[in-house]
Amino acid sequence: KRQYLYRHFEQERRLARRLVERAQSPRPQILDIARLRECLDADFGSAIPTGSGAAPDWQRIAVAQALFNPMTFISGGPGTGKTRTAAQLIDCMLRLRPNTRIALAAPTGKAAARLRDALSPDSKKIDAFTLHRLLNIHPATGRAHHDAKNPLPFDLVVVDEASMLDLTLALQLIDALPTQTQCVLLGDKDQLPPVEIGSVFATLSAGRRFSPQGLDRLAQVTGYAAESIQGAIAATPNNSALTDHVVWLEKNYRFSDRSSIGKLSEAVKRGEITTATELIQDPQLEGLQWFEDSHPKIDMPTLRAAALGYAPYRTMLERMNGRVNEHAIPHA
Repeated sequence: KRQYLYRHFEQERRLARRLVERAQSPRPQILDIARLRECLDADFGSAIPTGSGAAPDWQRIAVAQALFNPMTFISGGPGTGKTRTAAQLIDCMLRLRPNTRIALAAPTGKAAARLRDALSPDSKKIDAFTLHRLLNIHPATGRAHHDAKNPLPFDLVVVDEASMLDLTLALQLIDALPTQTQCVLLGDKDQLPPVEIGSVFATLSAGRRFSPQGLDRLAQVTGYAAESIQGAIAATPNNSALTDHVVWLEKNYRFSDRSSIGKLSEAVKRGEITTATELIQDPQLEGLQWFEDSHPKIDMPTLRAAALGYAPYRTMLERMNGRVNEHAIPHA
């Protein structure tokens, strides 16, 4: 059994209905397959790796899916290229449809600005908003000026840091999207949940599944064999309305899966406490260090030893921003 406040229960039901309606709405009228393939080749290269060990480029697949779908959920951890994927999507969309009206948004102004900064110079004119400003939410009442009766005037809305969307804000966003508007939500399904009620993005992007028709469509546009795409994902018993609408970015461009940080992050995401602890305590692994300190408060030698690991970062800050506060990090 589950207990809800009725308001949250009703919001969840409304959001589910709206998402199903949007997922089942007619697909956008995209130009021919050949032009789409040319666009992806221009951004990601025309060489398609083949062979049993060749993994598909999920950024390429995510852009293709977003061009096809009225709504797309793109999930990836730090360093998997979510921002770059969004930038490539926008560049491709503008080449295919130069007059596309595009809005960038995020829960915070900093995230919205970072997304705009990643665009090519030709796309810098696109406006970036906080979600509250995009929807024109009244600070006192919490009501959005843009809703189903007064929808947003855009053809494509790209939302970064979507894992921070709570139930109320997610519903307000979906309500304000016209039927013909495409929406792309980027986030990390394994990130901490929002402050307010509802882990919307994590729930909606928790499973991924492609239909036979979706695989064939992706194969035509991306150049990857349908079997290669299907074989690269674990079988998911997910027959929801979001089939063909969820893509996970899996390759980390900051560190490899075989690195100590990569192994640790995967263990943490899977909730494998024993494995994570063993990795941290392994003296043979570079990049990880275990400090033994049984005192009620961390003592100064431990604090100084830990600070040594931040020395390069401190040096970079000193070069970029002037001298760091002498008391911020203890000297070794």
